[in-house]
Amino acid sequence: MLLERRPGAAVGEHVLRYCAYSERTGVPTRQREPLSPSVVLIFGIGSRLRVEGEALETFVGGLGDVCPVIEHDGEMHGIQVDLDPLGARMLLGVPMHELARRSVPLEEVMGAEAHVLEERLYEARSWDERIEIVDRTLERKLRDAPAPPPDVTWAWKRLVQSDGRLRTSEVAAALGCSGKHLAARFREHVGLPPKTVARIARFKRATELLSAHSLAEVAHACGYYDQSHLDRDFRDFAGTTPSSYRRDPRAVTFFQDA
Repeated sequence: MLLERRPGAAVGEHVLRYCAYSERTGVPTRQREPLSPSVVLIFGIGSRLRVEGEALETFVGGLGDVCPVIEHDGEMHGIQVDLDPLGARMLLGVPMHELARRSVPLEEVMGAEAHVLEERLYEARSWDERIEIVDRTLERKLRDAPAPPPDVTWAWKRLVQSDGRLRTSEVAAALGCSGKHLAARFREHVGLPPKTVARIARFKRATELLSAHSLAEVAHACGYYDQSHLDRDFRDFAGTTPSSYRRDPRAVTFFQDA
């Protein structure tokens, strides 16, 4: 079961998607998840996932630069919330570099409130009700949080909306600051350097085009210098080749092992 819902208007600026899932494979499963410039909240409903070998039930995954690989014992049930790092900074109240490339239990950053929310979700009667509980909780917390700085918000949106094709030097110049200053601002409110964010956004767009276009067409459309440049991003971010990724985006067959 996979149930996607659009966030309410009150949180829609920072919350990108709600996705409830319930999967039974009957056997232990290991799979690659897509990479995107977003922070992920996972609310496990009576099941745990292993991320980088650590068993986690309800947790936050900061912005990363490698496709996450998850494992479960044959069942996984929960709700995934995708939000931009600016919203995550507002929601969690911690510098985003502390969560970058990490997955940590939600209680570490939300305290006892995380346990209360877990219990409410477990006791809810339907997946729609659970999503509604999460939406109302995030609406309240985002409403009460200080807004992100306008300069970081503008830079973030420009990089992501351009699918990573905009040079970070152009963004810094438009803001009248140095690249070093922009990187420091991103470290606090995003977690990763702006150049890395641009690469991730471009890679995400490439994965979206991969199924319907040739590799040369994808490389050209996404602003790669050539196909070898495209190959390098797939090797760095997904540990595989574009062709292998196209055959099965979730299969964990690493480039080094081929």
